[in-house]
Amino acid sequence: MLASQNYNIPISLFKHCVKNQFMSNDSPSNIADYFKTPITQSSVGSANFRQSLAQFLGHTYCDALYHLPTGAVCRDMVEHIDLDIHLQKTFSFTATIAKYFFAMKKNVPHRVSVMTQGKDGPLEIQLVYFKSSSEYLKNIMPIGTQRIISGKLESFDMRLQMIHPDFVVALDRYGDLPNIQPLYGLTAGITQRMIGKSISQIASNIPTTSEWIHPEILKKYDWDSFDVCLKKIHIPDTASDTHIHSKYRKRLAYDRILAHQLRLGMVRHHRQSQPFRIFTDTGKLYQNIKHALPFDLTDDQKNVIDEIKTDLHHGKAIARLIQGDVGSGKTLVALCSASFVVEHQAQAAIMTPTEILAKQHYASLKDLCDAVGIRLGLLTGKDKPKDAKLTLEKLASGEIDILIGTHALIQERVIFKNLALGIIDEQHRFGVKQRDALSKKGVPYAHILLMTATPIPRSLAMTHYGDTDLSIIKQKPPGRKPITTKVMSLDKIDDIIAGLHRVINNQQRIYWVCPLVEESEKMDLMAAQMRYESLQKIFGDAVGLVHGKMKTAEKDAVIDDFVTGKISVLVATTVIEVGVNVPQATVMIIEESERFGLSQLHQLRGRVGRGDMQSSCVLLYKSSLSRTAFERLNIIRTTEDGFVLAEKDLELRGSGDFLGTQQTGMLNMQGFDFSAHSDLVPVARQDVKYILEMDYKLQSQRGTALRILLDLFETDRHIVTV
Repeated sequence: MLASQNYNIPISLFKHCVKNQFMSNDSPSNIADYFKTPITQSSVGSANFRQSLAQFLGHTYCDALYHLPTGAVCRDMVEHIDLDIHLQKTFSFTATIAKYFFAMKKNVPHRVSVMTQGKDGPLEIQLVYFKSSSEYLKNIMPIGTQRIISGKLESFDMRLQMIHPDFVVALDRYGDLPNIQPLYGLTAGITQRMIGKSISQIASNIPTTSEWIHPEILKKYDWDSFDVCLKKIHIPDTASDTHIHSKYRKRLAYDRILAHQLRLGMVRHHRQSQPFRIFTDTGKLYQNIKHALPFDLTDDQKNVIDEIKTDLHHGKAIARLIQGDVGSGKTLVALCSASFVVEHQAQAAIMTPTEILAKQHYASLKDLCDAVGIRLGLLTGKDKPKDAKLTLEKLASGEIDILIGTHALIQERVIFKNLALGIIDEQHRFGVKQRDALSKKGVPYAHILLMTATPIPRSLAMTHYGDTDLSIIKQKPPGRKPITTKVMSLDKIDDIIAGLHRVINNQQRIYWVCPLVEESEKMDLMAAQMRYESLQKIFGDAVGLVHGKMKTAEKDAVIDDFVTGKISVLVATTVIEVGVNVPQATVMIIEESERFGLSQLHQLRGRVGRGDMQSSCVLLYKSSLSRTAFERLNIIRTTEDGFVLAEKDLELRGSGDFLGTQQTGMLNMQGFDFSAHSDLVPVARQDVKYILEMDYKLQSQRGTALRILLDLFETDRHIVTV
């Protein structure tokens, strides 16, 4: 279903607004009800098959209908087979069953010889079956009978053959043969024929719906109705109907993006009408912070801080995402932003996903806060009861100006005297309720700023975040040296390990990243556990291991040992991609680097080079690396600009791969493909502005249809607020 996010309105208030004002009970919902029908309640196949189908596709008809084809195959009937034309092609033909060649041994296929007409005379073709029984084959293809056969013709060992023909039917069943067959992604136990028949049956019964797209847009793109487009894709007239650039796919993509943008627009429109505190004449404390710094802020940092100051001055709910390239100084920007509310005797909170990151932020800001008179506090779930009680008492009495912490900040026992600003670091690690809970700690609600260390291309960010304001920090603070990036073969690993002795002797530290925790027969990757054991034989207790399957406490303990210097080499999976700041770490080694995206490699590289020492990153690859993969690694070798790499990553891998599984709050819409449909986003955004100006409560005839659209994709279930 649809995922969207990042607006400063409590989810409870949003749902009240949507259900009571926009989604009234008298909304026509035939198609929405049809979409929500459980697959298990359909009439397709047996109960066991429907259960398997639901497990693969999802639970509802909507999930099934948005399992869109990846393409289609034409099954044209051929009267005379021309090998120059038809070899390696899929088609249908009439043949006479001639002879059986049943295998007597296991793992040897059965063969059925059939005779048909070729361009230059009779042709023998063997039908090859690896999984069918001889009795079944005799039953469907008796000797001497004629059958219509459809499949891909191949040549093997001087013989023509079809491996597991897609269809074998009697002449009077020709109508059962699809001329154009959509092709779907499959899972074990479900064939193209099974899934195609099931989805086409669901598609053929889609009820008609009122039109929610503006007539001028329909005319411009020559779009058919929503139900017709879904039917055309699953029951196509031509193979091109299923293509990602077809007008039917474009229409469905627009429906998705329109629902997404409309929901975001409604939330922002409502949010902006709510009272939020105004902070005027701010900046004195901010100036004191700048004077106390031993260096100047970068221009990017100053610009972002000024943008936030302007937001607070307007008195409207802030909807801003701060994108900071690795090592760009986002934490200092967070402090300066918080100073604007602290100056007015209000409080701020900085919430991080891990205890280690919270402690690092606290340690990095404590001296500076003391110098300018800001009272800084720290709260995590592992604090001693006595220490936590004292922190909570100071917070409630107003003796703490800025509180840094983990999810512990949103516990019921945490009471702020006057929370006005919440800052969420690594925002993609937090969900709906957590962001909402922090906002509701304020009165009436606290402003929320989001921060991420993942550079997101502006075009993609606009698609996913709607009208959210974006602030970008690219420049690195003064004193940071460029990271030397090398691309090397795994064949050189012994030389690399030999060089690590010098790094350890200089009291510096090393990250060694492996993609997987366990051996995988499919991927043939070196497991982190095996690499840890091999390095431990060389460096002994100076080596530690962290991976995603460890308990949080175990993981934090190992990372803490790395931070304090108890261990010098940290073997890890990508769990250390964000949230670890160790200035003494000067070497990053990434094994099987060709398996990673450019943006992820950039994030990992950003774990080093955080002090004043020269740092390096080594990208190890297999000797069989392709030219394309080598060119990708060469891109990251030649630039440290995360936004340049993000654009390139988007181009190479697509939006879904770029966002990755950790970007859980990001947009994830079946039917919408960023690379193919991004041109529709500005059209939808402009249309949404018109809708909100003319019919904010969606009470017109088109508004009623738009309410069906919103209900269709259940967008309110996946709104992520801050």
